[in-house]
Amino acid sequence: MRGDTNILVNFDPANGKTGDFEVYLARLGFGLNINVRAGENNGRSLRHDFVVLSLTHEKLAPVSQELHFASSAVEAASRPDRIALAVWITNAGDIRPLQATGGWLPTNPSNTH
Repeated sequence: MRGDTNILVNFDPANGKTGDFEVYLARLGFGLNINVRAGENNGRSLRHDFVVLSLTHEKLAPVSQELHFASSAVEAASRPDRIALAVWITNAGDIRPLQATGGWLPTNPSNTH
């Protein structure tokens, strides 16, 4: 993690496997309170976890690369209690993950290097 919107990705396939790979980055929000303004829950405040705040999908380079994901309007408006990152790598054109990782992001990610 570099800053609050940049991620450094490095993938070294097992057994020297070659081919085209893709990487997905999903920033997840937990503890979001949303004020509902229409429908059957109109006027209620609902709490949500595992909300995808942003999703980035790119072709993976054969060397380390830095990826950027945009801040979310939901994140700015609701201020989630916690934010996590899920990352997974696939063969190009195939949704089955080859490798996946994730974890909680620091409260103030701009302080990480």
